Amino acid sequence: MINNNDNLSNSELELEDIACHAVARGLALGADEVCVNIDIKRSNAVNVRNGEREGATFSRTARLTVEVNCDGRQGCTYTTDLALEDIDSAVIAAVDIASYTTADPYAGLPDKEDLAWDLPDIENYFPTQVDLDVVTKDLLQLDEYARNINPLIKQSGGASFNASEYTCLIANSCGFSKTTRQTSYSQSLGLVAEKDGHLERGFSWMYTPNPNALLSKEEMAQEAMRHAIEFLDAKTIKTGNYPVILREDIAGEFIDALLTGLTGRGQYLKNSFLLDSLNTQIAPNWFTLTLDPYVKQSPYSYAMDDEGVKGIRENIIEKGVVRNYLLSSYEARKLNMTTNGHCNSLGKGYVLDTAHHIPDLASLCRMMDKGIVIADLMGSGLNSVTGDFSFGARGFWVEKGIIQYPVDGITIAGNIKNIFKERLIAIAEDFDDRNQTNIGSMLLSDLKIAGD
Repeated sequence: MINNNDNLSNSELELEDIACHAVARGLALGADEVCVNIDIKRSNAVNVRNGEREGATFSRTARLTVEVNCDGRQGCTYTTDLALEDIDSAVIAAVDIASYTTADPYAGLPDKEDLAWDLPDIENYFPTQVDLDVVTKDLLQLDEYARNINPLIKQSGGASFNASEYTCLIANSCGFSKTTRQTSYSQSLGLVAEKDGHLERGFSWMYTPNPNALLSKEEMAQEAMRHAIEFLDAKTIKTGNYPVILREDIAGEFIDALLTGLTGRGQYLKNSFLLDSLNTQIAPNWFTLTLDPYVKQSPYSYAMDDEGVKGIRENIIEKGVVRNYLLSSYEARKLNMTTNGHCNSLGKGYVLDTAHHIPDLASLCRMMDKGIVIADLMGSGLNSVTGDFSFGARGFWVEKGIIQYPVDGITIAGNIKNIFKERLIAIAEDFDDRNQTNIGSMLLSDLKIAGD
């Protein structure tokens, strides 16, 4: 994608030689196990706003991380220079750090059979030459088109494009050495709408490894405009408990919150709101959450996790029952379990409602009849130990199954565990494939809403 004659333009064989040198150096210094990660990133970015280019950048970074295990004692350090003398210094420092740490019987490399010796092709590498002048011209056209799409749109909140290429190599003293390459292309647009002195902002975005999958300027402008004007003329409501629909564009945040309770770290530290939930019912029996690291052309897929462990396609929650936690090798050993390739990696998620088959938000509103659609959240009010949450929110009032008017200035509160176990009624099929988790709008029996 970016052809530059600099010290980051390393071939795969050159990177493997560098990693193998670092592994051999660590073993020669007395380490029992050595793992080396090399991460290289090249990026181009352009931003425009209100008809003018605000900036264009090219960045390139490299980082080599080395971790050693000396009699159960761990040492880890990194260098951003791939010269051999700097790598040697990093390895020496890691071994030295290990001499000051306490032995941990659960630390060390993944088991050899868990490593990703055969990498699947997940089709997420589409390198292309980026012409910043062409990109800038396209963004200016998008910006101008969007600012004139509706009389209520008064200004641009900015349009941006970013193209990045990632190279990741993992090598260890088990003889394992694998390299993955990935591209990502992102485009975003913000618009500001105004009515009677009241301003609202709308947003559109796309994130993909394949540049041919980016949205058209018409699609982006329409989406950003729709989100900018939908909360104009918003009202508030009285405090109370109401039936609630979590619209698809925020429902994924509640799945993310649910998954925080299923991390291996939370389990062994005993500070998870889903502590010891393995093989227990935490959701309705029609609810299944699948994690898949191998979805082709998804920016969320991965061929191996940060330890070099192969990913596993599995139902983390099946028919409402927890079937596994999100485990790195260390977390798995602490819990006397087996890693499933989730060291800083998650994969693409899919939530399935096998009972109701409700096609869209309008159908879910008719099912609810009267209540609130929550379409935006503000703040980060989740307690991962208790599962309690409180967020500023806005959305739409629904009556007789039809959206009546926008609602703003409210706060929603509840408990994540309680939502999925006791209040979840149905999930529609109106998911957005751009999100990490494909989940549609969620109907809850009720939530506490603070308003007037």
